[in-house]
Amino acid sequence: MRIPRRVLVLVCLCWIGSVTAQPSITSGNGVLGFNLNSYGRLRIGTFPYSTAARQVDRMSFIAALNKQAGSAYAVYDYFEDADTTKVVTQRIRIAKVDSAYMCVTDNGFSKKPPKIRVQHTLFSWRNTPYFIVRYRVKNDSSATLQLYVGVAVLTRPSGTYGRETIAYNAAKSTGYYFRSGQNPHWGVRWLNKPTESVKIRDWDKYSSDPASEAATDSTRYVMTAIAGFDTTITVGPNSGIYHVNAGVHNIAPNDSAEVSYAIAFGNSLPEMLAASDSAQARYNSLRVLVEEPILNAPGNFALYQNYPNPFNPSSEIRFTLAEKGVVNLTVYDAAGRKVRTLVNGTLAAGLNVVTFEAIGLPSGVYFYTLRAGHFSATRKMLVMR
Repeated sequence: MRIPRRVLVLVCLCWIGSVTAQPSITSGNGVLGFNLNSYGRLRIGTFPYSTAARQVDRMSFIAALNKQAGSAYAVYDYFEDADTTKVVTQRIRIAKVDSAYMCVTDNGFSKKPPKIRVQHTLFSWRNTPYFIVRYRVKNDSSATLQLYVGVAVLTRPSGTYGRETIAYNAAKSTGYYFRSGQNPHWGVRWLNKPTESVKIRDWDKYSSDPASEAATDSTRYVMTAIAGFDTTITVGPNSGIYHVNAGVHNIAPNDSAEVSYAIAFGNSLPEMLAASDSAQARYNSLRVLVEEPILNAPGNFALYQNYPNPFNPSSEIRFTLAEKGVVNLTVYDAAGRKVRTLVNGTLAAGLNVVTFEAIGLPSGVYFYTLRAGHFSATRKMLVMR
């Protein structure tokens, strides 16, 4: 009973393969487990994850278009607006992250404003009591969008609904929940900077139609856009929901913005808050390393900049294919001489990743070129010894 969203370029690359896109992925890190589906809905429990034992019933991205006088409410949410694209749920590789998983959603299904695309990426490290989730929001409209953004969290501590307490710890910038007399404590923290607002409601008061699980955009707008921190409440038998908000973001046409959150777990409040602090420290140390461009429009080809760059001895090349087909990825030196063909064969649509090992190569500029159908793109990279 819950809301059902890149002629020139290095050597000795090691193909690690493309990952088959899936409607959803279930995995974990030894402490926590999760299920991420192609609509961007994230469910979490202790490891190993199971549907019955999930304790974060759902965490999903919310964007509310700043409402002007006389205009209708326009809110991008998991249930009504997050449609699947050709980039579906898949595992990806990112430096300094043990495991990462990604999907892309857009509002092509509903055709309602705000016209945005969202890249959802979950970062995981072995045996940690937290996950980090990054949302990259791209403006697909022709005008600047003023968006209030955040996440909605449906609570289910100990794997059951009802009678849990939802609160906010200002010192740790963490909205959290637990059930009196039980150990599990779960918290959500905006990592970019201190949380802008936290809004809490009993489920039955949040949803105007609990039977169909369809809350109105006006309610979601209030929960996402309105400032302030709600006081602690203990919810009724049908559980609760709270929004941890990142405030207003002005996003120019074709530009994007990022918000990142931690989901932390502990068997007591101090333990959960310590996990929240650990996630913040991890984010602070790694956020530059995990930067990467948002995916191009659904159905497009793209060649991304290798990372790291400059590098020694290895780097990764990522590219997106709009459809299955024959692909050629070739490396050239600065004089335009072919160094090596890295990929020459049929690959599946979606995100593909190649790891380059530059052992034995002299320092200098190299170029890598991707050809797929009518698409061709080249990027430069630098080996430094």
